[in-house]
Amino acid sequence: MARALPSPRAVALPRAKGLALLLLACLAIVPRQTHAEDKAKRRWTLPDFHAVLSVGLEGYRSYPKGRALFSQLRCDQCHRFAGIGTDKGPPLDLPARLSPPENLLAPILESPPHRGLTDGLAQDQVLDLLAFLVSCGDPKSAVFLGSE
Repeated sequence: MARALPSPRAVALPRAKGLALLLLACLAIVPRQTHAEDKAKRRWTLPDFHAVLSVGLEGYRSYPKGRALFSQLRCDQCHRFAGIGTDKGPPLDLPARLSPPENLLAPILESPPHRGLTDGLAQDQVLDLLAFLVSCGDPKSAVFLGSE
């Protein structure tokens, strides 16, 4: 007489439990990074923002946070924008008016003079800074509607 084969479900459950136990064992061995360590090592690239930028920045960005980041990151030490900063580097008012957000963000994330500038920032912080630039410093811009 032929022996009946076990059902796929009967085989899958013990196998899934075994994989879950193996995963838990691996997690116990690998040292955990704290949120702060993970954040500090984050190096943003333009592809990290493609999904957000394809939808648009409109609404819920923070003008006060974007403006504060412009100063905290010392952008104002080289660039003039919205009436603040110096003229050591190129002014940002005209590019902000004429360029799509991707073209403003790319040099912030990837050009050698700015490399590491946004390391350790949360994605929302980078987007608030970008919204500040896109808005040309206007707190009533559509990118800020709905935010605090």
